[in-house]
Order: sequence, then structure tokens, then C-alpha cells
Amino acid sequence: MEYPAGFPNQSRAAVESEEVRAGLDLDAARQRIPWSRYGPSEGLEAEVRKYVMRIYVVFVREACKAGCLLGVDLIRSQAREFLRVLTSNAWLEKGFDTGGTVYPGQIRRLQEMTLHGSVSPEVMSKLEKSTQWRECEEAMLAVAEAQALAGKGPSMDDYVGLGTLSAPAQRPRGRPLIISLDRKRQALDAKQRRENTNRDAAKILYGTEHPTLNQVKNVPAILNHYRKSLKDKKS
Repeated sequence: MEYPAGFPNQSRAAVESEEVRAGLDLDAARQRIPWSRYGPSEGLEAEVRKYVMRIYVVFVREACKAGCLLGVDLIRSQAREFLRVLTSNAWLEKGFDTGGTVYPGQIRRLQEMTLHGSVSPEVMSKLEKSTQWRECEEAMLAVAEAQALAGKGPSMDDYVGLGTLSAPAQRPRGRPLIISLDRKRQALDAKQRRENTNRDAAKILYGTEHPTLNQVKNVPAILNHYRKSLKDKKS
């Protein structure tokens, strides 16, 4: 698998490990798919798509860990290129039927999953309906929101967590971490209750019983930005 320049070795290992696991599961699933003399079934393509998304979601998670150092547009561009190459390789290496043949030596492949150097529109449409796709989009949205807020003045020390990823115990100096969408939702729910204050919301956002004054002061900006993102999704 090819990776962007500077992609950490630990992150590469995470992606490679998932590639091996997903490949073993696909090989096992292939044996359970009923054979048809008319060619590979939708069931095989569905398993290949599942294989692709399992690897893709790990790549995006790892790329988003460096979201403070890379612009979200660069992360998205790298992710799409990784997805294109991954899908092409998956079709080449996994997209064939081994259940039987019409004549000896026959290799029956799925219809190509890439078209003119991109993931085909039909395959992309199916990938975008998966839960893993939504997880990837939310991870990149969290990076974008953090970078937007960083430009509006919140402290670099005040971002915690990324989606389903845990915040590290320590971080490199000057490197912002990211508040998860789930924490934002919980903090907004808490803030909408009359008895709760910005300090109560800050405790949820930053996972601490003793938020700093700067963290408390940042609560309105963070929650207002989160409200706006919810409205944009609905529109």
C-alpha cells in the first residue's frame, strides 16, 4: 500500500494490520457465496466494498490524528487518492470468483470498480451509503471545525478527542487536539438546561472537573459553531 509522505510508521502499521484482517475475512466470506454460472454475484462485490471500507476508515482515522498539522483539504485529497488506489487494487487482487468455472482455467472477475482513473460512480454511490463512510466524513468534519475555531481564537490547549479516538495523555507542544462531535452534542444538551452554566459545558467538552477560565470562555464559540454545522447539515 502506498502512503502520503510523512505518514507515520505507527499509522501505516495500523492500516496494514487492518488490511490483513479484512483480507482474511473476505477470503472466508468468498467461500460462503453461492456460485452462479452467469458470473460473480452482487454478494462478492458487497464483500469487496466491505473490505475497502474497513481499510479506508483506518487510514482516515490515522490521517486525522495529524489534522492540526495538515489542512483538512489536504487530508480529504489524500484520503480520496488512497481510496482510488485501494479500490483498484481490491478489484485486481480480490474481485474474482473462485467458487467454480464454466471451463478449466477460467477467472471470472467483477465488473471494473474504477473508471477513467477514479472510483466508478456506481461503486462510489454504494460506498457513500456505508456507516464507515459517515464515520470518515465526521472525522474530517471534526478536523475542519477545530481548524476553523483555532483561527477564531480558542486556545490550542483546549481541544480534546477526535470522534471515536481517545485523546493522548500528552501532546507535542503547540499541537491542537480536537473536541469530538459526541462531546459537543452532550455539552450543548447540558447547556440548554437552565441550571447548567458554561463551566458545566466546559467540563463535558474537555473531560475535566476543573476547566480553566480560557476553556470556559471558549464554550459559546464552540457550541455556536456546532449549532451552525447542524443547521448546515439539515439544509
